[in-house]
Amino acid sequence: MQTGEDVDSATGFSQSRVLPGTPAEVFAHFTEPALFSHWFIVEGFTTPAARISLDPSPGGMISAVMVPDGDGPEIPFTATYGIVEPDRRIQFKFTDPTEIVTISLLDLAEEGTQVTYTNVGAALSGRAEASERSRTHA
Repeated sequence: MQTGEDVDSATGFSQSRVLPGTPAEVFAHFTEPALFSHWFIVEGFTTPAARISLDPSPGGMISAVMVPDGDGPEIPFTATYGIVEPDRRIQFKFTDPTEIVTISLLDLAEEGTQVTYTNVGAALSGRAEASERSRTHA
C-alpha cells in the first residue's frame, strides 16, 4: 500500500492510499455487508456481517453492531448514506457524534485504486482512532 499526503485541520482530516484492485472492487467494501464487516472495525471489536444492514442509496440506512472480542457491551450504531456514486465516491453521515466520512476512488489502472478518506467532524479525541482505522483498513 502506498501512502499519500495526509491533511489534518481543526474541522477534519483527509488521507490517501493506493490499494490493489479496481474501483468497483474497492467500492464494494462500502456497500456489501460481508466486505463492510472487514472495513468497519475498532480495536477490540468485530462487526459481523450477519449484524449489518446496508441500503447503499442516498439517504439509505446503515445499521450494525460492533461485538467485543471479550467481555463487554455490544455497540450498535447507525448512519445514513449521503453521496453514492458507484465506483467513484461514497459518503457516510453519523449523528452521534456528528461526523461525515467521504471515500473518493480514483482508477490508477494497473497501479490499483487511489482511495481518499476524508473525515469531517471527528472529535479531537476520536481523530487518532479514526485516522488509524483509515490507514489500516481503507
